[in-house]
Amino acid sequence: MERPAPPRSDKIRQLSGGFGWVDHRIKWFWDDMSREELLLYFFLITVSNEQGCSWWSTRKITKILKIGPAYLQRARERLEKRKLIAVKKDEISQRTIYQILPLPIEENTRVEIPLGLKLKDKEEDGGYLVSEQQQKINLENIEKLRHYLEKNQ
Repeated sequence: MERPAPPRSDKIRQLSGGFGWVDHRIKWFWDDMSREELLLYFFLITVSNEQGCSWWSTRKITKILKIGPAYLQRARERLEKRKLIAVKKDEISQRTIYQILPLPIEENTRVEIPLGLKLKDKEEDGGYLVSEQQQKINLENIEKLRHYLEKNQ
């Protein structure tokens, strides 16, 4: 399929001096992410500096995203478990420092491509839960992707 022409070719976006950018492979994760996780992740990308860091207050983030502090905390914890962000408390300012991490995808490693991974709900389980059916689907998707890449190189 040919790439469609934009409806307003006179209004093409240009990269300006900002640092926020989105790795398109995030779509491999978003089916399993909650609304709050998606909101927080894209917010942090938008406000992060050149190192992927931001330190907006909980109060400000919850106000902008229109979610409560408990939802923010849950989204933050789940994004950390997914290895999409890192979080630490600055000892001096007591601010929470957020960092957007590179997507946890190992190049050329079949089992590491996280298509359809779901987080376990129980805290003590820690990690990912992938059913046998999902593993089969993941491997099929990987094969399709590999075939597509070989065909289009």
